[in-house]
Amino acid sequence: MLRRVMTPDSSGSGRLWTVPFADARSVYAADGVVYASSWGETVALDAATGEQLWLTPGGLLAPPGERTFHVGHFGRITARSRSDAQVLWAGRPDTWLPGLWELSRFRIPVRLPRFGGVLREVVATVGGVLIGTASNAVFALDATSGACLWGRAVDPRATVRVAGPDGPVLVAEAPYGPTIALDPRTGSMRWTQRDAPAGEPVDGMAPFRGRRTSLTLHDAATGRPARTLDHGQEVAFAVLGATGGLVYASTAHGVAAFDPGTGEPRWQSDGAERWIEGTCVTEEAVYICTGQNVVQALDAADGKELWRTDPIDIGELPIPWYTSFTMTVDGDLVLLAADGGYTAAFDRTSGKPLMSWVDPHADEEAGPSPVAVDGRTAYCVGKRHVYAVRPHERG
Repeated sequence: MLRRVMTPDSSGSGRLWTVPFADARSVYAADGVVYASSWGETVALDAATGEQLWLTPGGLLAPPGERTFHVGHFGRITARSRSDAQVLWAGRPDTWLPGLWELSRFRIPVRLPRFGGVLREVVATVGGVLIGTASNAVFALDATSGACLWGRAVDPRATVRVAGPDGPVLVAEAPYGPTIALDPRTGSMRWTQRDAPAGEPVDGMAPFRGRRTSLTLHDAATGRPARTLDHGQEVAFAVLGATGGLVYASTAHGVAAFDPGTGEPRWQSDGAERWIEGTCVTEEAVYICTGQNVVQALDAADGKELWRTDPIDIGELPIPWYTSFTMTVDGDLVLLAADGGYTAAFDRTSGKPLMSWVDPHADEEAGPSPVAVDGRTAYCVGKRHVYAVRPHERG
């Protein structure tokens, strides 16, 4: 049984509570509950106190909604009630779809240690349909009953995305394509495209690379080209997201915003600093972390810089160049997680540095740790613990 082991301290760190939980791979915060998950189990904690609400076998496969989906031994999927973890249904994809795993062109069903046989992930739930992937298959289950709707063998290197609330399911057979679009409820093919998607689908459009300087937005329902975004530079770039009537894409010189109606660029960042990872598009701003480890917020409407700050400013914790970042923007905070268990927090409005922290148990080679935000509180996952922290302005 887990227990709360730390009360609010007086060191000025802003830490609210700490709960032991080893090797967490994901953390989510919603409706006053924090969900932390490893490969083998999931725990629900009271967000205010850290007290355990429930603990159940099986790692989370997707962010919690009305129910949570877990994976256990040999790929067994279990759907549970989010409130009390009661089992709603359970089953194994390889028994729902016998023989499917051997249908790939390589005929090698990959076994993933401690992650339930061939199952890889739940990609999304679309209109009550759960879309999942295995080592060489994509399949769909009825999210309410667990009934298998369809399955399809794919290349083990395939990537799967869902384009909007009604689909389709986009399956890129290899890093460079081709792509097939499948109906989420029947699995029937809607259309095909020779290339792989260039970024995430936005506003019912699936982006694909056109000429060397352009992206083409295809109607996700029909696959027909709808609009071309031409940046005019011989660089590869990808769609990051869309909001406020604009589509945002990465380029070798920063980030650019396009009018999806005309395909014309609206603005382009100055390109003085490139970033390698860590980008988030919201209604008010585009947040990036540059290759020089600078966190920057650009106005979503016109690209003007709202603020910039260096994570090193908030502590003697230098981040090595050419590292990996993830960025989370929610509530009042911008959280930056980097390799080696490094986490930094900034005020979302002003960019003021609020907190820097390194997991004392993290390996130097470890990737960015999962983080979640609820209002002004950050929930950080270390190698051995889950932490709740309320960052504050440094005096």
